[in-house]
Amino acid sequence: MRQSNTRAMVETGFLTAIIVVLTIIGSNVPMLGFLATIVGPATLAVVGVRWGSKYSCSAAVGTFFLLSFIYGPLMALLETVTFSLMGICIGEGYRAQWNGVKKILIPASAFVVAAILVFFISYVVMNVDYMSLYTQFETEFNTSLRETYSQQDMDAAQQLAIQQQVESSLTFMKYAFATMVFFSASVITFMTSKLAAIILRRVGMPVEELPPCGKWQMPKWAPFLLAIGIILNYWANVKGIEIAMWIGPNLVLAGAVLCAIQGVACVWSIFESYRVGKSWRTIVLAVLLLMFPQTIVVLGIIDSIFDLRRHFSERSNQTKY
Repeated sequence: MRQSNTRAMVETGFLTAIIVVLTIIGSNVPMLGFLATIVGPATLAVVGVRWGSKYSCSAAVGTFFLLSFIYGPLMALLETVTFSLMGICIGEGYRAQWNGVKKILIPASAFVVAAILVFFISYVVMNVDYMSLYTQFETEFNTSLRETYSQQDMDAAQQLAIQQQVESSLTFMKYAFATMVFFSASVITFMTSKLAAIILRRVGMPVEELPPCGKWQMPKWAPFLLAIGIILNYWANVKGIEIAMWIGPNLVLAGAVLCAIQGVACVWSIFESYRVGKSWRTIVLAVLLLMFPQTIVVLGIIDSIFDLRRHFSERSNQTKY
């Protein structure tokens, strides 16, 4: 028992040093920011799976103290809070064998809570005015947009139409900011969880990973959520209902993302049933998501209602025999 505790402490200290190095690199090199956002939490999750949440929390505390000598207590707190809660939750999820939904939602929620804490500390202690920063960004963006239009010899009507479309998109993003943050946190959690599972498998501790892409199943009410959001968004634009302006865009974005995930899983499963290689599946999905994202959303809606994957799988099995 004493030997195991010693090994756990030594390994935790070693991985804590790795987390500190990754955080420093990710904070100072913009192109390597993923080291602090994804690799750091994954390392913390590995500690949690191997030795328990007590040691992963100890690694987070140790990271804070080590970063304090470099950045100072305040910046060290901001850096540590950003990734530590998510990494600890991911490790606990693998260790406690949570289902796939909990493995994503709980760490993502922890990441959102950490982001709110960071914003609050920055606002109170460092006097960072995020509203002024957003207003400044919006003004500079519109100015650069007008300059671009003027250089392309567009007439006034075309410039006005494009500018109205951009302003509408920015307004939508402002109202749907909460949903955007949560889904961004979910994507980061997914990538971190996959990386942690790969590391654990390499060190001889395979864990129950997240379901494969073809098995993803979104809630059946996702299309109805999208429909309600579209209706509320229409009322908000036509009737000027204030509460609909805040609820509608969030429901539209949430429903669209859920249906898009369902569509991605449907395409992946259909290609898998016909034994299409993973590289080709990835290429086709990337092209569809970049060029025709609405097609993926519509396909997800159809799959949610009619279960296309089951029909294609049955047809593929009949073809084999």
